[in-house]
Amino acid sequence: MNQITTEVVEVIAETHNLLSFGRKIALKVAENVWRIRESLYPAKEQHQDFVRFCQDEFGLKSSAVSKYESIGDGFYAHGLTAESFKVGEDYRDYEVVYYASKLPLELEEKLSTALTLSRPETKITRAELTPHQPDFKLFCVVDDCWLSPEQHPSPDGQAF
Repeated sequence: MNQITTEVVEVIAETHNLLSFGRKIALKVAENVWRIRESLYPAKEQHQDFVRFCQDEFGLKSSAVSKYESIGDGFYAHGLTAESFKVGEDYRDYEVVYYASKLPLELEEKLSTALTLSRPETKITRAELTPHQPDFKLFCVVDDCWLSPEQHPSPDGQAF
């Protein structure tokens, strides 16, 4: 059995602090990106220009910009800030906040969800509240490849 030394305890504590700080940063970036959109690109016709700006200025992918916009539209547009997602000394995972922002609920219920549920619980809640016909896809999961059969090169040169 491994013995936990004082050094390891300190490294564990530091890692907890870093992860919390990282979550705070992600939520603050989402808030700032949303505020930039609202200030510089408020019209829907300007959306592609906004995404291009975020890619050029910050190196963000369009999917990240979209998530930040959803968080902003779902929460920051209603006066909340990144600090709204602090629970005790920790901050919520921005993915949980993102999934909660998409829920068809009143703001208070969305916030409660973001502050209390885990990522899987939030995704399940979203699936329950937005009935849909599932569309399952196959992807390569080897070493996080995530390519679809149509995208993936065949190891033997044959089609999948």
